[in-house]
Amino acid sequence: MTLDDFNLLDEIDQIDLIINSVCVGGRDEGVYKVLLFQVLHFYVEVFFHKHQRYITKFIAFENTDDLEPYLQKMQLELR
Repeated sequence: MTLDDFNLLDEIDQIDLIINSVCVGGRDEGVYKVLLFQVLHFYVEVFFHKHQRYITKFIAFENTDDLEPYLQKMQLELR
């Protein structure tokens, strides 16, 4: 499945694919909790409204430059 294939799915099928994927990060953005999932060969941000408790949107992308907000929070341990 490609990113374009994912974007053509209906919302229920997108959710099904996301919940069977790996959550690799999270961040707060105002009233939203944004969770980052690695789905096959691309990433999906899930925007969850913290107060009203529902998902408002998905943003799917392949460009690793879009991972920057998550990479800033990670600490790598050198051995």
